[in-house]
Amino acid sequence: MNPSYRASPSNTTTGRESDIAFLRRLEESKRTKRAEPQKLLSDRAASTSLLDDCEIYAERGIVSIPMAGKKPVIPWTGRNHPLTPDERESLFSRHGVNGIAVISNSELAVRDFDDIAGFDKWADRNPALAKLLPRYSTGRGKHIWCRSNLPKIVKLDDGEFRGNGLSIAPHSRHRTGHVYQWEVPLMEGPLPLVESSVFIPKAEGNVTESTEGHCSVLSADSVLSVSSPDQQASSVLSVLSVTTPDSIINATLPQREGERNTCILNLARGLKFNSGIKIEETERLLSILRRWHGLALPRISTKSFDVARADFLHAFARAKHPLGINFVDQAASRFDLDALPEVAANYDSIPVRQLIGLCYELSRLNSGRFFISCHDLSTRLNLTPMAVWRLLRMLEDDHVIKAVERGNEHKATRYLWIAPTRGE
Repeated sequence: MNPSYRASPSNTTTGRESDIAFLRRLEESKRTKRAEPQKLLSDRAASTSLLDDCEIYAERGIVSIPMAGKKPVIPWTGRNHPLTPDERESLFSRHGVNGIAVISNSELAVRDFDDIAGFDKWADRNPALAKLLPRYSTGRGKHIWCRSNLPKIVKLDDGEFRGNGLSIAPHSRHRTGHVYQWEVPLMEGPLPLVESSVFIPKAEGNVTESTEGHCSVLSADSVLSVSSPDQQASSVLSVLSVTTPDSIINATLPQREGERNTCILNLARGLKFNSGIKIEETERLLSILRRWHGLALPRISTKSFDVARADFLHAFARAKHPLGINFVDQAASRFDLDALPEVAANYDSIPVRQLIGLCYELSRLNSGRFFISCHDLSTRLNLTPMAVWRLLRMLEDDHVIKAVERGNEHKATRYLWIAPTRGE
């Protein structure tokens, strides 16, 4: 040791502090390295969830794209078709993807509430829709999904209505760390149709953007539309406003014998979706059913309440759509004459191809089964009821559809779609 060196107290203290600082930096470095694989795993798990969401949306015809923060990973303007499976795998695996956005089109409109107060005010006016429509929380407010007759963006005092444009979707991560989460989950099948005035008061609304070429159930351009957009919108609104049990009872009473089963199903749909009553509220449901049954007795041949109870509970479990949705109008809005099932290539007349498109989309709305009236179709296809009946029988003979229950003067025939489609 150099004898000239003397370890002063200041030298000793400085050395110890330097060692401690070095050890702290070393430990911090180790912690960071240990955390990096966990962060990567977390990011990968989030990407898998977003990839699943993209696939779910695609099945419903909703177009979605990956997001890196608030920036779309790919150009989205003019995109009308969902990503292919290969595109989904490639795009959602890109570095920095932490969100997913949906593009409003004929299958989706978004009502964006800037804050909770705006949503609460709307929900107080529309309690049934607030329980029914898919909804999720954002950083400050809420988003509601539906289908609409207005393909435009409308600025409102408490947010925005988007019948067009881009919206962040669950399970994206906000820059604050908040993850968008469903509060009312996405239902199976197409979103309910809601007339735009439910969200846009007449005194409000500044249209800032619009698009062309979007076909909706209320579109005046629909080839198969049998009523004006105003008439259809009025019908949708009047039915969706039927929310109290008493109003649903009155709306679903049979008018003659032979309507009992259909009316019980309608009662179940109204109570389940329009009133928002849960199956767990058994005593309340049975009390409502007893009132309905007492009023219906003069017009039904099956008098037993026990049988009505069994049929009602079965119908309640099977009910998938709100009371009042016009499925034929929905089906008419969904098909494209240039993208029909393969079997349509065997026919060259427009009415038959339209009929195939209608039958196929009706079957998709109800797990393969559907009913349809020759008189309804005759107006839509500009044919006589007998001509429509013959076309339906032709499609039966050609194994496109199958009649599973023949109708009568009070009830339309029930069909099953049996022709192969893409992917089958």
